[in-house]
Amino acid sequence: AEAVVGALLSHEDFAGMALIVDADGLEIFRRNPGLIVLGGGRVIVLTPNAAEYRRLQEAFAAETAGDNEDLETSIQSLSLQMGRAPNEIVVVRKGPVDVIQTSSLGVPGLTCAEAGSLKRTGGIGDVLAGCLAAFVVHERKARQAAGADGPPLTGLACYAACALTRRAAAAAWYGHGRSMTAPDVLGEIGRVVQEMEGIVVADVEVLSMDGGG
Repeated sequence: AEAVVGALLSHEDFAGMALIVDADGLEIFRRNPGLIVLGGGRVIVLTPNAAEYRRLQEAFAAETAGDNEDLETSIQSLSLQMGRAPNEIVVVRKGPVDVIQTSSLGVPGLTCAEAGSLKRTGGIGDVLAGCLAAFVVHERKARQAAGADGPPLTGLACYAACALTRRAAAAAWYGHGRSMTAPDVLGEIGRVVQEMEGIVVADVEVLSMDGGG
């Protein structure tokens, strides 16, 4: 599996593509921290829970001989040691509050404390991974189309994915209670997206009216 991942990350046909890493994928990077810097210039989003984060932190700190470094600092150090063009690495640490940190210097971290479900059912992490892929790719395409300068907004895209997943989980909980499962969360995604888009559209309309007045 490690060889396949390394080949994909290094292959020029996949240059610039975003990669969302969850579950067993995190274990591959724990065993082979050097994979994180292959194919410089791409976005890699790691989605560990608390236990997975600690294991990744220990592995990357050992790789860079860093003492008590957080995962993001270790990734920066590894990029420098290997002389690689850095990928943009975003760590979405899942928990009661989702903590979003990027390895890019000068980019602040974010926390998502949106209310979610009172039941943590299996499969919600899979829903989050899908939302992350959609939002991260949308951010990259929007920036490319606009020719935007400045730091990427990948962390903000990840925040939006976390907020969407939490809101959908909350809606599934209120609709199904303790019988809710991950497909119930998935079923709420479309409606919650429309609600989130409605807030944005309303803001744009107000600004347009003010600008035209």
